[in-house]
Amino acid sequence: MRIATARLPVVTLDDGRAVRLADVRVVEGAEPPVGLDGREALLRPLPELDRYGRTVGDIVLKDTTASLSASLVARGLAFVDPVAMSEQCLSVLFAAERRAEAESRGLWAQAGTVVPAGTPNLVDQAGRYVIVDGTVESVGETKRTIYLNFGGDYRTDFTALVRRNDARGWGDGLTALKGARVRIRGVLEAWNGGLIRIEHPAQIERAEAFAPLR
Repeated sequence: MRIATARLPVVTLDDGRAVRLADVRVVEGAEPPVGLDGREALLRPLPELDRYGRTVGDIVLKDTTASLSASLVARGLAFVDPVAMSEQCLSVLFAAERRAEAESRGLWAQAGTVVPAGTPNLVDQAGRYVIVDGTVESVGETKRTIYLNFGGDYRTDFTALVRRNDARGWGDGLTALKGARVRIRGVLEAWNGGLIRIEHPAQIERAEAFAPLR
């Protein structure tokens, strides 16, 4: 099959299928690589369609065997947005993102790509997909929810929220994050000092994980 058109993050194949690239958040206004239309490609689909009935997955360019999603991340045209891909695929995407960061490519050349948790008025950035960097000062727990608190007052400080139903199989490790420097990625919500909901463990990165590649 061939790529007919690309309107990121959606790629249309010559058989008419629209493919939403999985687990990447393309930055607004990003243009697809030159010469993408007409390229032969392989589709790596995930089992479920998105809410618009589109195939979700990755596109592999046959002439280079390169993942299109990883290529966009490596150029700094997209964030990794972990949702459904396998751990192996996510490892490829995160490695590409670290290279882009180390080389200041695309979005990584812009100020504010990574936001300190203590940024004043962080909540003003609500609605954006952001990466927040800070130290977990405390971990709060209720019957249904785990909170990672990045300050002493949740009303003014950044918080990450994890529902226990979403954290089955990995939530037990969250309490060990107290005192750890981490990055939290996701859409910032206007809740008190700013909040990100964690639905996938890869939305949380320890400092040693996001050190630039050598």
